[in-house]
Amino acid sequence: MPTRTRSPRPRPVPKSYLTLNAAFPLRAIRSDEELAAALDVVGELMRRELDEGETDYLDVLVDIVHKYESAAHPIPDATEADVLRLLMAERALSQPALAKGAGIAQSTISAVLTGTRTLTKEHVVKLAAYFKVSPAVFLPKL
Repeated sequence: MPTRTRSPRPRPVPKSYLTLNAAFPLRAIRSDEELAAALDVVGELMRRELDEGETDYLDVLVDIVHKYESAAHPIPDATEADVLRLLMAERALSQPALAKGAGIAQSTISAVLTGTRTLTKEHVVKLAAYFKVSPAVFLPKL
């Protein structure tokens, strides 16, 4: 006769988790007002040392916040020009300095930054190598 394996018992729920859940119940966020209240709780919890129950509660609350924000306030993908502009600003690079360092014509860099031209695969490879980042940072998410 085959032996039955029992499902592991769930961990006991710490009192601190239940206390937090009683004060601010974990449930789907349906409005920006509820989001603001949830973010207040997140901020309060992040300012202190947490026990296991409080950490579990915070993890679940952050997941709920993320789900709402992703649906209600999606962040659009950055354009390749935005990414290039950011990388240049972080390193205080001028267009001529980037052109020389990456081996790409300054006119090309200027055109990409103004949005009149897109990067070729060769440009992406050169820029990724120059900035020491993954080529994926210049590509839109699918």
